[in-house]
Amino acid sequence: MESITITDRSKMLVHGLVGVNVGWRHEKTGKTGISHFLEHAIFLGNDDHRFQDVETGKLGVNLNAMTFAETTLFFFTSTKKDFPEILNTLLSLIFHPDFNDDKLKREKEAKILTATFRESDYTPWEFALELSRNLLFNWDFRRALGTERDLKSLMRADLAAWHRKYYHTSNSFVMIHGDINEDDALTSINEAKIPLGKITPSPALIKWKQNEVLIKNETRNQEIVYGFRAPEYETGWEILSIILGNNWTSKMRQTNIDNCVFASNSKIEWTTTNGGFFMSFGASSREKVLRLDNNLWQTLRNLKISDEEFRVAKQIRLLEILKMKEEGESGLLSFVQPCQFGKYRSFRQMMEAVKKVEKSEVLDIANRLLTKENAVTVSVGSME
Repeated sequence: MESITITDRSKMLVHGLVGVNVGWRHEKTGKTGISHFLEHAIFLGNDDHRFQDVETGKLGVNLNAMTFAETTLFFFTSTKKDFPEILNTLLSLIFHPDFNDDKLKREKEAKILTATFRESDYTPWEFALELSRNLLFNWDFRRALGTERDLKSLMRADLAAWHRKYYHTSNSFVMIHGDINEDDALTSINEAKIPLGKITPSPALIKWKQNEVLIKNETRNQEIVYGFRAPEYETGWEILSIILGNNWTSKMRQTNIDNCVFASNSKIEWTTTNGGFFMSFGASSREKVLRLDNNLWQTLRNLKISDEEFRVAKQIRLLEILKMKEEGESGLLSFVQPCQFGKYRSFRQMMEAVKKVEKSEVLDIANRLLTKENAVTVSVGSME
């Protein structure tokens, strides 16, 4: 089981995270929603911790979890003194669940069947972003929480089999940030008697046939998202995201400030198969979107970065990493994505990588990958 400890003697609290490398992207038809259901089942207790919420609550600690496309993450924050006890409890729950039939039935009816996909739960720009991720990553986010038909058919035996297959040493990891020595974490891991295993999941790929999607609705404003395929992780993406993102020095903010563009955000994401760079914009009309589209491709075709713009982008990124370091659980969750792919093992290492990036590397990424041929586009609005 991989373990990463980011030792920080200045911290008063310890943030712990346990990850299992399986999520809704790995679910086949008939089993959609099982990863999320299992995440909930983990917290229904086991023989050693029947009232774990009370146990941890007395120490002021909340155990939390989230199911992502390829990972299920369990996390908490505690004092240094209570950390070993909390980590031991969490590892016990994750790797030795009870799967009580009555509890599972109540949880399914109360929290699982009520959480299936509804488009109304998303703002237009969020929906556009999710659709663009579909096209780039070859998945369908609408299956993330499962279909009602599949969820109704999932039983205790299904959860137990999924858990047995993927919840083991070769497919999980622990990450800790705080005034903790790595040996302390390893002691807890060894005492948890985590099952051995070798099986890792394969993604259920969905091949979309289009690179452009237009969704007509009653939204007055127009939302548009551009996605670009990124074959491998490069630190230069972090700088490029700032240069083209939502800040006062952004290229797109400067070129579209007179076009009633009310948002221009950028983000990078990574999966086990490829990455994606996303740019999200909003405008007050379809006409403005078309003008924005023209400006975008003109900017990317002739992208130039001055030394001052490059310096400022690096400074902004370094500040982002420092904020991430100070943001506790949320900062650790933000850090974990590139870390899973072996890029960084500490905040310091992430900062050093940013400092070493050359402007030529960033321009090379843009010239190779920020092209129409490598892009997908999703637009949502009235189209008038």
